[in-house]
Amino acid sequence: MRVKHATVKTILHFIALNIPPSFFQTLPISCWLATCLLLKELAQHDELQTFKILNINNTKIMHFFLGAGIFLAIFSFIAKEQIVIKLENKSEKFKLEQLKQNSQQKIINKWIVISLSEKAEDENSTNRDSTNQDSVNKNLFCYFDFLDLKTETGSNIILIYLTSNFEIEKIITSDSFSSDSKNQILKLIHPKTLYSDSNTETNNKDKSIKIESFFSQIQLENGIPSISLLAKSLITSKNVIPKDIWNELFYQLIKRILFHLQNLIYPILTFYLFILFPHHLYYKWILIFMPYPIMIIINLLSDSLIPKHLNPLFAFLPYLLIIFLILIHQKKLEKSF
Repeated sequence: MRVKHATVKTILHFIALNIPPSFFQTLPISCWLATCLLLKELAQHDELQTFKILNINNTKIMHFFLGAGIFLAIFSFIAKEQIVIKLENKSEKFKLEQLKQNSQQKIINKWIVISLSEKAEDENSTNRDSTNQDSVNKNLFCYFDFLDLKTETGSNIILIYLTSNFEIEKIITSDSFSSDSKNQILKLIHPKTLYSDSNTETNNKDKSIKIESFFSQIQLENGIPSISLLAKSLITSKNVIPKDIWNELFYQLIKRILFHLQNLIYPILTFYLFILFPHHLYYKWILIFMPYPIMIIINLLSDSLIPKHLNPLFAFLPYLLIIFLILIHQKKLEKSF
């Protein structure tokens, strides 16, 4: 139903855009399967005995898998972050415009939370606003119905100011607004302000409000951000973005790094499990299929526990434990088959 109006050329174009992203998305699993098949070929042709005769022990073989994993991790990181991310954004834009008749430049029904420490500076504030500036800028929730990033115009925006006790200080509404992403300023067209203490509503002239967090969060959600943009936003917006949102973005950055690290973990973990029981007929062949479910479990636990309860840096812990287990069994690796 989505592509009935599209031509064959359009569909083939969309498929072509997704070939490189699909390749790199499955690269870690491909590394694991390739390692399993390589071990199978070596065992079937008695090449492992040949290694023993040539005095090539397990440590040297492990160095081969380690070197291959490091090369693939670096290759994956450079290619995906420099080329594939751009193709993914281009593919998503192409799908929205050509297959869904929509636009990535248009945001609908969006809530944005401003940090406690950020100050929303009203350039055209009244005396009442300036006297209550400290309390007004404690918390700010922003909602809008529509925003066109291309024309930087939107409709039906609501700014809810809260005190430190999370009581409503005032609410500003406007049927239309414009945004200046370069100067990080929102311009409200003929806004209405409702103060909670007096319950009076006043009609004001156009207001220009500078809110840095508004534009930084919009920028991160406009397609898949590059890892450099994600890192830059985390550094510059630590005191601007709310802590929960900042932790979530930090976890996204770590997941991007760990994804490439899997190209290293899969080969060495598979080989390590293979030689854990070198003389057992069945165990070594069963254990080489364990890395994939192990990584699935690690990812599921990280996604469920870390964003809400733990520091995102804890996502590195399972990978460090895997490397630590391999290091403490270094002597076992030196044994021949």
